[in-house]
Amino acid sequence: MNSQNILYQAKIHWTLFIIPFLFTFIGVIGLLPLLFFRGFTQIIGILLVALFCKGAYAMIKLFSTKIYLTDRHLCISSGIFNKSILDISLDKIEGIELQKSLFGKILNYGNLFISTGEITQKLSICNPEEMRMKILTNNKNRNYSDVYGI
Repeated sequence: MNSQNILYQAKIHWTLFIIPFLFTFIGVIGLLPLLFFRGFTQIIGILLVALFCKGAYAMIKLFSTKIYLTDRHLCISSGIFNKSILDISLDKIEGIELQKSLFGKILNYGNLFISTGEITQKLSICNPEEMRMKILTNNKNRNYSDVYGI
């Protein structure tokens, strides 16, 4: 990353945090039956605490996800305990698909599907049109500079 310029940093949209937040909130409510009741209610409390753990893990994972566009690669870094870094060379990108729902248009978020010959990566980000245009213009400039030696 040091020798490459970061052209754009995409942000995860806040709507992706809604479901994990609800899981976490409902799971916290599950602590009450776990601590103060016995029997079947306590089993429900255990299940709700498991829901809390799942929601908290998903929220932390979303917070730790970083998406960078450099002059040569698209870098997607995610994970908490197991770090996963995916570098997609801009020269290898074969297709970009943008999907926005009605709410996505209103709240300015969408899904950007980036495909190479081997993989297709889905990015749910804020302002996906800007990321798409940055990838396309950077790829266009690289191809012309490689051909003409500019």
